[in-house]
Amino acid sequence: WDSHHVYVANNRRVHRLTRGLEYLDTPVDSLPPNSHQMVASAGRLYVTCPWANSLAEIDPTTWAVRYFHLLGDTWHDQPPGDHGDQADVLHVNALLIVGDRVLVNCHNRHQPSQVLEYALPEWRRVAQYPMASYTPCKATHNLAYDGSRLWTLDTGGTRSLVANDASMVRLNATVSHFARGLAMTDRHAIVGLSMYGKSTMPNTRDGRLLVIDRQTDERRGFQLHGSGPIMEVRLTDEHDHAHHVPPLRVQRPGAATVA
Repeated sequence: WDSHHVYVANNRRVHRLTRGLEYLDTPVDSLPPNSHQMVASAGRLYVTCPWANSLAEIDPTTWAVRYFHLLGDTWHDQPPGDHGDQADVLHVNALLIVGDRVLVNCHNRHQPSQVLEYALPEWRRVAQYPMASYTPCKATHNLAYDGSRLWTLDTGGTRSLVANDASMVRLNATVSHFARGLAMTDRHAIVGLSMYGKSTMPNTRDGRLLVIDRQTDERRGFQLHGSGPIMEVRLTDEHDHAHHVPPLRVQRPGAATVA
């Protein structure tokens, strides 16, 4: 979200909502398939496009779109290269903008995952490093920076919340649960857990939210009946280290803390 609207990335589309979460329109409908996370920063929207190994940059005043190709660190007016699952090399699935740095999470399929770091405003790559815990992370999702450590979900490796200083918080999730979706405050980490399902069938299995007290390691679980896969977890009423945008503070009766 920004100071005007809430935006939702949905495969090839971007939907626009009011800050009260009422649907307005779908101003973008031609992104490369399989878009993942979206963030708003400095008057632009950025969407991860794994099948194009790119980030889409959207101007919400004109809806013009351009693409930053992560394999060549170059800008393009159209999605570069092929746009199918077979062309997905990096499987870029999350980004985090903190100050003048853009951190991009690369799942890297069955290879160890890594983070690409760029300096703004020139989008110059300044670092490329693995998210290592006790073993190389695999199939990582989401990024959070709490002022001292960078965190990610090691979904396909240790099944933990891990940091770049080798700190690890075990999720204790079963093998049937897929960790994706992360929000973080100074006191808590909130992790989305989804049930695996066949990709060719609608998945309406129960999702879960795992709330971890970062000081005491106390855990609380919340069952989300019939939710299907959890793609993202956002906080609306306090600072979120996993997204670094001002709180939304939805002004409507019954608004939840977690969206």
